[in-house]
Amino acid sequence: MATEASQPLIFAEWLRQLLIEICEKPLGSAYDWLDDYNPAFIYNLFTQQNGSTARWCKASTSQQRPCHEEIKHALQSALANLQAHYGDNPADWYWQEAHITAFKHPLFNAIPLLNRWFTPQVGREGGMDTINVSGYRYDTDTGRYLSQSGSAFRAIYDLAKPDNSLYILPTGQSGQIWSSHYQDMLNLWTSGNYLPMHTQRETIEQETVQRTRLSPTRLTLTTPAPPISGQVYALGK
Repeated sequence: MATEASQPLIFAEWLRQLLIEICEKPLGSAYDWLDDYNPAFIYNLFTQQNGSTARWCKASTSQQRPCHEEIKHALQSALANLQAHYGDNPADWYWQEAHITAFKHPLFNAIPLLNRWFTPQVGREGGMDTINVSGYRYDTDTGRYLSQSGSAFRAIYDLAKPDNSLYILPTGQSGQIWSSHYQDMLNLWTSGNYLPMHTQRETIEQETVQRTRLSPTRLTLTTPAPPISGQVYALGK
């Protein structure tokens, strides 16, 4: 499922269309409960396990593979849908343009003008069954396969020499958008690279580029007489 290949995109869309071809009409409204990706079900169809092929696919001649007609129609539908979203030339279709990982901000992602700043997104490799797994769902509005699961924080630990350990975060170490460290690890994370994990205090202090001091305000808890509806607590300095 390489980033600059068209085959992953064709495969993902063909498999999605195949499930539609086979299951949507028989299941009716229950089809909405079915995942876009169901390799165990497809395997049973193609290998004719438990008679599943006869139950779900049209009858085929002995010279044809199981579900021959459904496979052909699904591929035609897949190519038509990809052309509608990504152009007529399959050589210009890239998995990274369709397979998007977005790091949604919990507050500002829903605000059109702010989500561009607060929600970094990147096209990436991987899929449902790769080592660098990236589970996705299909978005009908954009024709994209939006990543929903996968490895976020990654680390390789050297237990004998902890300072040889490596790590990477998916965006950056700061949660402040105006910080230069808000998403400075994103490209490294996307390309599968790492940063050294310093564990010795001396090394950490030598590598420090900024310090933040937190000075909490003292709070006292007061409990006034409870009203009829329940207890009320007030915070005061």
